[in-house]
Amino acid sequence: MNIYNAILHTENHLDKGDKIINDFYKLLDGVKCVVAENIFASVFSIIGSDDPKYKEAIYLLEQDEMDGSYIDERERFDKDWEDGEYFSDESILIEKEFVEIVELIGCMGNDLS
Repeated sequence: MNIYNAILHTENHLDKGDKIINDFYKLLDGVKCVVAENIFASVFSIIGSDDPKYKEAIYLLEQDEMDGSYIDERERFDKDWEDGEYFSDESILIEKEFVEIVELIGCMGNDLS
């Protein structure tokens, strides 16, 4: 699977009825990040970003009552993020139409040769 530097263009992404997801995508608009191809051809997996807006978007997802692990725990989230201890079981997928590929930076997977 190829890995790319990319820019997200999510301003017009709309998820009917889910305010957290809509706010998440608004925060991600313009963020430079690393994405990887996914087994689902229509999406990329977001690997990460150094942009502070990305961190804010992730914290927002962590406020979800069903899946959030840091609900109203900003200090713990910030500490875990800064210490490199933050981990989520959830993959962040984004439709390819919202991703501008800047450059190929590598690939991952098994070399079967």
